[in-house]
Amino acid sequence: MAQNYYIDVAGAKDGPHDLLSIMRRIRAQKVGPETRIYADDAPEGVPAEQIPEIALFFSKNNTEAASRNDVVSVPLTTVLRDALRFTFDHNIMTVYAGGMVLLTILLSAGLIGALGGVIGGMLSWIVFVIFHYIYFVCTLRIYRMQPFSIDFMNRQLAPILPVLFFSGIVLALMMFGGFLLLVIPALIVSVYYIFVPFFIYDRRMSMIEAMAASRLLVQKHNRKYQKVFELLIIMHVGSLILIFPIPVTMPMFAASLARIYEDLSIS
Repeated sequence: MAQNYYIDVAGAKDGPHDLLSIMRRIRAQKVGPETRIYADDAPEGVPAEQIPEIALFFSKNNTEAASRNDVVSVPLTTVLRDALRFTFDHNIMTVYAGGMVLLTILLSAGLIGALGGVIGGMLSWIVFVIFHYIYFVCTLRIYRMQPFSIDFMNRQLAPILPVLFFSGIVLALMMFGGFLLLVIPALIVSVYYIFVPFFIYDRRMSMIEAMAASRLLVQKHNRKYQKVFELLIIMHVGSLILIFPIPVTMPMFAASLARIYEDLSIS
């Protein structure tokens, strides 16, 4: 059985993916029976339905789709426990989180010193949100057990950076304005658009499309997951205020979102 698979996306090879990742894409209808798949180092891709270990998922997917009404909510304690395990298994993400915080602090000191507290603070927040979005994308890839490579950087990450940057600026300003309006609007923005970077990376959406998709996904599962989203964001904001827990809490927060996104995307 092949260990790695590559999906043909407009003539480019997207991957590697493991079998679980392929299954999730079939359930999310991102991979169909005719989608060409490269198994390991095969020079030619073949339709997914012709690969025995993958073909099984198409019949299972039809049965599950017919019987499933909604996603079962996962308790916050379970999400956090799995996120903590992810953090321990991928210690490098704590290093990246610490570096991100350190760089933001240095930039903030310069911006606030040059532009004043309000403007400098706002620009610092925008930079931090952009860093967040890039970090979320990297976490999602690691969560899916997909390796980093020059090919990933050049062909998957680089093309979406302008959209990630612009989305980070717009949503950071929306959250900043929300905080000035007694905090609650900022929490609403954070919850509704929590999956924007994932949709931009996963489906190559524009900012507006990703915002709409994130809002619809959250609203669809509002009754089951809204409190989980709110608690995760409140805990994360508390860590940001304290600063020192961020190297541990940042990968936990990002992994929690990646796990919930994967669960909701197959519904």
